[in-house]
Amino acid sequence: MRLTKMTSYALRILIHCGQNPSRKVKTSDIAHAYQITEANVSKVVQLLVRAGLLDTVRGPGGGLTLARDPQEIRIGDIIRATEDTTIQTDCFGQGVDECAILRAVPINRVFDNAVNAFIEVLDRHSLAEFIRARPGSALFAQMTALENSVGEVEPAGRKPPAPGKEARAL
Repeated sequence: MRLTKMTSYALRILIHCGQNPSRKVKTSDIAHAYQITEANVSKVVQLLVRAGLLDTVRGPGGGLTLARDPQEIRIGDIIRATEDTTIQTDCFGQGVDECAILRAVPINRVFDNAVNAFIEVLDRHSLAEFIRARPGSALFAQMTALENSVGEVEPAGRKPPAPGKEARAL
């Protein structure tokens, strides 16, 4: 299954806004950062606003912000906003009354179940995970700094080497 460019753009826009939580992001900044036309950014922004994922403020000092906390934005929400999440087999060159496949309801039900399972998995993940994983984000920098300050942790069940003994690489 391939996701559309619209979904790719939506993820980039939301991640960009999530990386800049303390300011309103300009569509022109997003277009420049990701080499997307401003027209395409605007189209996707409209979808994301309708889906309740982005808020916009017009005028001087305006821009885009996430409508909800990144932890509350499920990846499945983004897919539902940008993709057609129903699959129906087509009857090429036939009317609805003549189409044998359309009457074979299990085919469409199987496809719908598959798409629903796919989106269910995506609903287990949040935008916050994508923001944290993205190098250059404030959250990524904070997490990296925290991990570096804690130091290396030994895996559970494994004893650290005795003093004066070097650990051997496996």
